[in-house]
Amino acid sequence: MTSGIRIGDFVIPRYSISGDGVCRYLTTSSMVIDRFGEKYYPDLVLGKKIISLSKRICALNRVNWHLAVNYSIDTIFAEFAYLEEITTMNCRVIEMETAAAFKAAKLWGIAIGAIFCVSGNVIMNKTLYFGRTQDDIIYKDEVRKKIFPEIIDALL
Repeated sequence: MTSGIRIGDFVIPRYSISGDGVCRYLTTSSMVIDRFGEKYYPDLVLGKKIISLSKRICALNRVNWHLAVNYSIDTIFAEFAYLEEITTMNCRVIEMETAAAFKAAKLWGIAIGAIFCVSGNVIMNKTLYFGRTQDDIIYKDEVRKKIFPEIIDALL
């Protein structure tokens, strides 16, 4: 969601803001309480390890990586009407799973972290629906196939 983050770059979320419905149901209290806009965090220790490994491996492979605030949404097209509002929450990326995953892991006492490979950037008019070039798609796919396994292997 910012021109500084390009297709094929990696992003590690500082935290994810809930814009999804799943977080409402992941609770030990009432589901009536609206969870919209709540922040959910990755495990601090695991997160630092992911950052360290990503920084090293991405540098060796000349791949950009970013730390960013994420907005977790439950649809892949409705955010277009709300991009200005989402950016006022300091969100630089949008995806669909991490708020719920971070919240569930915390409820169950499980360490969790995340790393994304950027598929589209609406600010650059390169979305999943339009604007991406064949070179963008090839680069993203190559980075995913090569760098993700390296980071995961080093993490384990």
